[in-house]
Amino acid sequence: MLQQAAKLASEKSNERLKLKIMTGGDDVEAAPLSLVKCAAFDEIFQKQRPVLGFVDPVSSFVYLDAPADRSERSWADFLNKLKSLGLNPDSTATDGGQGMLKALKKVFPNALQFRDLFHVRYIDRNESNGTF
Repeated sequence: MLQQAAKLASEKSNERLKLKIMTGGDDVEAAPLSLVKCAAFDEIFQKQRPVLGFVDPVSSFVYLDAPADRSERSWADFLNKLKSLGLNPDSTATDGGQGMLKALKKVFPNALQFRDLFHVRYIDRNESNGTF
């Protein structure tokens, strides 16, 4: 039975590894987002404009979008697009941006929310007067 489970897990992993970086204008319909159990989200900036990002830590699939701002509404639109493509994670990892957190609670109300390790370590070091 363990061998069958390992084979199935391997087949699922191979499916996930076929994913590639996609952006809002690309064909993401082919990506099996329903396989994603933990979704990581973050905001980055390009020339002072926000870029909203989703990463599947298992496959390294990345989906990016560049809205006008990083408000709750922009995050909700971004998350709803991913949800329409099959994303329904059991848990999420984020840096704690307020617009993102509010939108996550509305779009994926049953997903557990966690802080990502990078930002947890950053906060911990800053609060202890250490440097990062």
